[in-house]
Amino acid sequence: MRSVKPLFALGVLLAILASSTGFICTEDSRHSEQIYWQAQRYDRFTPQWTPDGEYIALSPSAIIRSDGSGEWLRYTDRVGGAPDISPDGSRIVYNAPSEDGTAYNIVTSALDGSDRRMLTDYSRSVSVSPVWSPSGDHIAFIDAWGKERIYTMNSDGSELREVTGEIPPDSRLTAVPVWSPDGENLAFFAVEDVPASEEGVRPSTRAVLYSVRADGTVPRRLFVGDSINSTSTVSWGTSGPAWSPDGKTLTFAYYVYQDNAESSSLYTVRDDGSDLIEIAQYAFGILEWSPDGTRILGTGAAVYVVNSDGSDLREIGIGGYYASWSPDGSRIASRITYDIDGSPGKPKDIVLYTMAPDGTDIRVLVIVGEDNRLQAVSR
Repeated sequence: MRSVKPLFALGVLLAILASSTGFICTEDSRHSEQIYWQAQRYDRFTPQWTPDGEYIALSPSAIIRSDGSGEWLRYTDRVGGAPDISPDGSRIVYNAPSEDGTAYNIVTSALDGSDRRMLTDYSRSVSVSPVWSPSGDHIAFIDAWGKERIYTMNSDGSELREVTGEIPPDSRLTAVPVWSPDGENLAFFAVEDVPASEEGVRPSTRAVLYSVRADGTVPRRLFVGDSINSTSTVSWGTSGPAWSPDGKTLTFAYYVYQDNAESSSLYTVRDDGSDLIEIAQYAFGILEWSPDGTRILGTGAAVYVVNSDGSDLREIGIGGYYASWSPDGSRIASRITYDIDGSPGKPKDIVLYTMAPDGTDIRVLVIVGEDNRLQAVSR
């Protein structure tokens, strides 16, 4: 049964935002536009916790203490997107634009911004959404320029390998690849073209959840969505997949839109494609298992928590779309956009806050306003 979080918690957050004023100023061709657009498709804004839980990365250039003290480890001008912190907590990987805007490359640095290393150096490409393997020895990323493919490389940029070579060559990717907890497999959603001869009508597309070995071999189809042709009034969408902590199960959301109505489902499936189970009827954009594997965090129009069997779906936070568990499962960080002063026509402010898993004990950590103006908030 779905339940709404306590109204007083929502009131606390709104009151904090309404009272937060006085931002502090800090440091702050066509081909280029296409490069930027491609990169933004795969940019992630999910808050990233350090393994010890002491800091949260709002972006590669903004890393703040998670206790609400307002202490920054790093805050500089924007240097890139889609951050991922290494398993040992010593480095961060992200995608960064070239100086002339004709490419995005994969870069790592220490958390404080020092020791910056460029792992790819392409003059015309879009290398985005890098993610560390659980051991920290490898990094997977998407090359989204031209044919969208997934590559892996050593953490120093050596031994670049395409791992989607056995997937149909015209497939497009819909989400960031995710490593299995043992680092043996990568899971991702792809959009496949369905020829007219197969369906007997018009060419169509369908969503397919794949798992492949880290070397690109043994691709397995874990889920195949409906075939929908381009002239239909029906469309579909998916969340990114998420592995359970024991690596035996994945969860994902699949939803279909028709005539302004939505049919949505949250599924779990075994890592070999067996035991596909609809555990709830709700659509989420980003999913993450709790560290103990008992609950699933989902984001959409709000932030939700549901038991791993689909029971007790609860709305716990406002804004939604980007949220993550702390390493010990005691807190959830959420990144939202919010129009604090209600001014029309201006970009919304970015707010980073944490809360207990039941939606209580809200702590707003930082607000970033227009023109990169920033305020650290300790509440």
